[in-house]
Amino acid sequence: MPPCSASMPSLETGQVPTGYNVRTWDDMDAWFRKYVDFQKGVACILSCPLGTIGNDLTDEQELLRQDVRLFLEWCHGQLTRFFAERKAAGELVPSADPDGLADFCFALMEGGMLVTKIKRDTGPSKMPPAMPRLY
Repeated sequence: MPPCSASMPSLETGQVPTGYNVRTWDDMDAWFRKYVDFQKGVACILSCPLGTIGNDLTDEQELLRQDVRLFLEWCHGQLTRFFAERKAAGELVPSADPDGLADFCFALMEGGMLVTKIKRDTGPSKMPPAMPRLY
């Protein structure tokens, strides 16, 4: 079993802190803030480590590609669960798409990390926490 695949049970049970245990809107705000704080802490010289790994994958690195994909799917699932719970609680409009909102947030975070690295400024990443609530 590839190393990342072997660690998935630890991720799924919460034994490894990931920041993806999002249960409340405050948790969602903290999830976004974590990435802004990371960028501030590294003076905006880095981007997402998994994004960097994914970007550098070659055709010969299929096992690594599978591990990165497995982790990203797990992350996406955590966000989708959060939005599905918020929708069921009546906190989102009935037409809200939990899967689409998870994609939106994840893409916003990944893109925000790249933009902050390029601009060397966390300003573009400070807006996102309230965005999902608009839907």
